[in-house]
Amino acid sequence: MLASLREIAMSNEEYVGFYYYHGLLFHVHRRDELLAAALKGVPEGYEIVLEALGGEQYRMHGGPADGLPFYFVRDAQGRVVSIQAGHLQVERVSSDQAASLPVIGRFPAPAVAWTPEKTAAFELLLEQALAGYTGAKHALACA
Repeated sequence: MLASLREIAMSNEEYVGFYYYHGLLFHVHRRDELLAAALKGVPEGYEIVLEALGGEQYRMHGGPADGLPFYFVRDAQGRVVSIQAGHLQVERVSSDQAASLPVIGRFPAPAVAWTPEKTAAFELLLEQALAGYTGAKHALACA
C-alpha cells in the first residue's frame, strides 16, 4: 500500500499550484500523500481535501462544495491549465501572477461590544446548545 501512496503523490505533483477565479485564489498543495486546496488565510488542517477518483478526476471533501466532482484540464502540450467543476472553469496562474492578482481576503469579524445582557444571553444560548436544546421547551413556554 505504501508504494501506491507514493505513486499517487508523484502523479498528483503536477496539479500543485495556484488557480484563480474572480478574486478567489486557490492554492492546491500536497498534504502528506493527498492533495488539498485552500483559499488565502485558511489555516493548515482546514483545507479542502481532494480525493482522487482516477485519471484527472477528483472530488472535494470539506468546504462549501463538499462532494463536488471536478477534473484538471490539460492543454495540447499536456500542461495542467485549469480546473473544471461543472460550468465553472478555474484558471491556473503562476506564483508571480498569484502574488499580484486582486484577491478577496477573509474579512475579520467585527468587534463585539459585550454588555451584561449580551453576556447573559450568550451564556444561556451556550448552555442550551451544550444540553441539546431543541427549542420545544421554549415553544411550549411561549404558548
